Amino acid sequence: MVEVLVAFVACVPGIIMAQAGGSDASGGPLVFIGVGLIFAALLGLGIFNLVLFCHGKSIGKKLFGITVHDCATGLPAGFLKTFLRELLPNLVSCVPVVGVLITLIDLLFIFSSDRRRLVDKICDTVVAAD
Repeated sequence: MVEVLVAFVACVPGIIMAQAGGSDASGGPLVFIGVGLIFAALLGLGIFNLVLFCHGKSIGKKLFGITVHDCATGLPAGFLKTFLRELLPNLVSCVPVVGVLITLIDLLFIFSSDRRRLVDKICDTVVAAD
């Protein structure tokens, strides 16, 4: 949820500019500039996240001082495990009805004895404080 909030805040200038440009007929260029700002913000956040994934982090994890660790080695999870861990829940949640159910089950796994979500068990990862 933190990543969504950060992305929204990063896009606010572009949203405001696009809205201002769309309010009258002469503001056409402002719409394109606003959309460009939104695209640039999302692209920048995406690249920043990809760099953080190499260290077992995302923007939200970086802000809260936590890291995804590989259970087998105890080291910060590499790019692939972190990328899959972040991507899988988002892909599954897009499936109507079944996605919502699986997402709920995934979140309820946090109450298990080892406090790992289903996606952590699938990717063999654990999240811990830095």
